[in-house]
Amino acid sequence: MVTTNPKVERCLQIIKQYKFGNNTHDQTVQEMHHLSGLSPFVCDAFLSHIKKDNIVEFPTGGRKLDG
Repeated sequence: MVTTNPKVERCLQIIKQYKFGNNTHDQTVQEMHHLSGLSPFVCDAFLSHIKKDNIVEFPTGGRKLDG
């Protein structure tokens, strides 16, 4: 049976919460830093490559509104 380190599982949960917009970037960096022992710089660099799922991109081109 494979066992997973509880700290690794918690880090994955924290990243998932960030990805879905439940935590801010700064909150997630601090939680990961305290849990994993990684420096805030490393946590920040890691999270900067995580694409958030709660972001909606609106088209910028096309028809202009009158007003």
